[in-house]
Amino acid sequence: MHRIHRRVNHGPKMVTFYHDIEQDSDRAAVPDATSEQCRQIVKEFLHIENKLGVPVTYNVVGKFFQQQPELIEWITHSDQEIAFHSYNHQQDWKPEYFADEVVSCRNVSSLPCGYRSPRSQWNQTTLETLWKYGFTWNAESIRETLLRHDPHKEPYFIYEGLVRLPISADDWPIYTGRITAKEWVGQFSDLLRARSYVAIGTHDCVASLDPEVRLGAWEELLQVALKNDTLRVTFGEAAEIFRRSARATSLASPNN
Repeated sequence: MHRIHRRVNHGPKMVTFYHDIEQDSDRAAVPDATSEQCRQIVKEFLHIENKLGVPVTYNVVGKFFQQQPELIEWITHSDQEIAFHSYNHQQDWKPEYFADEVVSCRNVSSLPCGYRSPRSQWNQTTLETLWKYGFTWNAESIRETLLRHDPHKEPYFIYEGLVRLPISADDWPIYTGRITAKEWVGQFSDLLRARSYVAIGTHDCVASLDPEVRLGAWEELLQVALKNDTLRVTFGEAAEIFRRSARATSLASPNN
């Protein structure tokens, strides 16, 4: 897939697009989603993104690495980044699972360097385990981290060298009926004006319930980013840009 790389010092807004690939793992949240419909949505996502040449991060439930290796191949062969979205994505997601889920993910693959928690629910043990097992970035929702008095809207170090990528918005409000798909695209435009870094994404299970409308909104979202001359990066690329910036700032400090 052709990618356009721009120099960071030109100062474009930086955008990360992502998908949480859950299928029907959490039927308590999205009871009508089916595995086959979600697999088809992944194919449609990849088709749109390859057509437009936009890099995207796929946060995939870890058990699919063993159960559906062809799904993983679709994503990696399209040159998209793949990360973990827990191992099981249990319906009763709770702190007792957090660290073990990270370990289970690493046991099935050494490839992903990033991790996203179900429902953005994590604790200090999650971070410690991620760093111990070689993960370099973690992406969670701002609306959840704010409950922990976390005001960050840009990448930052959350534990040792682990970079947190704060998520700005997802498609859950569309599923719950709080906003329309058109309003969601408008929300993205507002975020681009307000922030230097925007991370926005979807759930395969949500998109599968109204594919024509939601795939159309996704393509429109990508088109908005292209028209606004943004720097489009995966979570992993955003984390590395932040690391380089942090190193440069450290070297430039009078104390060094």
